[in-house]
Amino acid sequence: MIHTNNTTISSPPVKKLGVMRWVRNNLFRNTFDSIVTISVVLFLLWIVPAVFSWMFFDAVGFNGDEALCRATDGACWPFMREKARLILFGTYPYEQQWRAALACLVVIGLVATLIFKRMKVKWMVLLWATAAAVFVALMLGNVFGLPAVQTVKWNGLPVFLLLSVFSLAAAFPLGILLALARHQDDYLFLKTWRLVILN
Repeated sequence: MIHTNNTTISSPPVKKLGVMRWVRNNLFRNTFDSIVTISVVLFLLWIVPAVFSWMFFDAVGFNGDEALCRATDGACWPFMREKARLILFGTYPYEQQWRAALACLVVIGLVATLIFKRMKVKWMVLLWATAAAVFVALMLGNVFGLPAVQTVKWNGLPVFLLLSVFSLAAAFPLGILLALARHQDDYLFLKTWRLVILN
């Protein structure tokens, strides 16, 4: 409520919708929406029980016997137990896979610091460069007494994290650069970009 010169201006009333009205307005507004909603619900009622049955009820447990997998139509979780390292780290040398795991934690920790702590761009760039150097040092080796590992043996989760996280990091400033270039003249563009870098 706002008071101005002995005049009271009331705020607009807050529109409250019940659950049923929200469902009607968003899921059953017209014939097409109703058909889509009903189709999705029927699909979920069919697929969700089937997935749960395959994953849990008809599956062989994580600590179960591998021989039982041939007698069931469900998931074979002992396979995941036996092949977990191969799935996560590929052909990276078995005795050195702790380095690949530590490299994954470096990338995950890097992303976590950017989510929970705000910092200036220059410190962010320094942090990303340091994390990339640590990642390469751990994976490649030949430093600090670590045996060298050829890049052809890099695969699995570490490479996935490296490509996905650092690709997004490179795409973000490039996207800002192109957005600024599209809507501003040269002087304002350079000035704005300089403010972005410095702040």
